[in-house]
Amino acid sequence: MSRRKGGLYVWRVNKPHALLGWPIIGRHFGYAGMTNSFYHREKQHLEGSMTYGKVSARWSDLRPKVYRIPLPNFILHGRYRRKVTFALETLMIAVLCPVYNVKQQPPWNFRKIPPARAYAMRAARDSYGRGWKIICSIMRWTVNAVVISVLFGSWWLTR
Repeated sequence: MSRRKGGLYVWRVNKPHALLGWPIIGRHFGYAGMTNSFYHREKQHLEGSMTYGKVSARWSDLRPKVYRIPLPNFILHGRYRRKVTFALETLMIAVLCPVYNVKQQPPWNFRKIPPARAYAMRAARDSYGRGWKIICSIMRWTVNAVVISVLFGSWWLTR
């Protein structure tokens, strides 16, 4: 097994209040961090951890997708590895402004979601059940059909 199994990662998730969930405007950076093992950290976020008594992340039901940034061995296993990776993580969080990070939030991130509000939003999504997802899908398809019809109709009238 290779020693290079860690680095930086960022999760991109659906916006919890976006009903349509379009690819660009319906998603945002949810969480960013550093790890020594991508595999175990992803399992902790998505499924929780019995070892540490943690439940799954409050954003894990928002269709998360992880993007990994593997770091070279001389950074991960060097003398100043924690300081360097912490600085890189802080820089990544400052640039991407993920909404669910708590500790290293930059002051200019106005979209951040406090933990109490995130837990309340997750509880509300869990109480909606499967019907809410079906309603959102129907709304998304209806709006997409209307937009395509308007674009096609305007093209047809102006040609």
